[in-house]
Amino acid sequence: HDLPANIRLAVHLLAGTLMIFWGGNKLNNLGDLLFIGDISLGYLGVPFTLFCVACSINAVNMTDGVDGLLGGLALVTLLLMGYLALSAGLNDTFMFIGVLACCLIGFLALNFRFPWRARAAIFMGDAGSTVLGFILAWLLIDLAREGACPPAVTLWLIALPLLDCACVMIKRRREGRGMFTAGRDHLHHLLLDFGFSVRQTVMIIYGIAFSLGLFGVIANELHLHESAVFLSFLALLGSYIVAVPKLSRALHEGRLRKIGSR
Repeated sequence: HDLPANIRLAVHLLAGTLMIFWGGNKLNNLGDLLFIGDISLGYLGVPFTLFCVACSINAVNMTDGVDGLLGGLALVTLLLMGYLALSAGLNDTFMFIGVLACCLIGFLALNFRFPWRARAAIFMGDAGSTVLGFILAWLLIDLAREGACPPAVTLWLIALPLLDCACVMIKRRREGRGMFTAGRDHLHHLLLDFGFSVRQTVMIIYGIAFSLGLFGVIANELHLHESAVFLSFLALLGSYIVAVPKLSRALHEGRLRKIGSR
């Protein structure tokens, strides 16, 4: 059954509320994001944490568009988070991440388009992508809360779904469409329109996601200033929002010209 966006969002917020008050997992401090010292959330901790949960769930859910894409993206994020958890001595978190990563590897064995299989044998669906988005939000918040990495670094670990989601929602808003409506305006659609196969598209996005996440891990290892890490992410977000729609429009117009010239 296709549920309306407002009902989905209400359930996402309910899950986030349970995470905060039953699971005891909440963001209380954002760190030094703007060179002014640590930003304490105080009473804003609950609504801001709920906002983060909703963003993660919807960004991850909206990224799921072709075989093998979301499972691999989540696996990349989990591997990077596992390293941070192990480095910080969070053994229980590391073990949970390891179990979940193994589950995703098993899933990808039947969901990825291998040379000997042209189509996926099983699919994730909204139920799977929503759960994954929620788990990733929980783990990212937990890593920041436990001091494994600053909140600014967590943005890089899940950077590509956030960038793609923000770009798509802004584009649809400008066009007067519903932000949660379906459309061919995601990064994987752009790569497919460029002529890449599904397998090539997925591998390219894996590489981009790993590179962005690795930047966050290296920034954490080198103890780069949190404000520099955060402002770098904002710069990347702005560049992505400007560049990707222009590239998509140029590709579309070029294709139309080719069709008209035939």
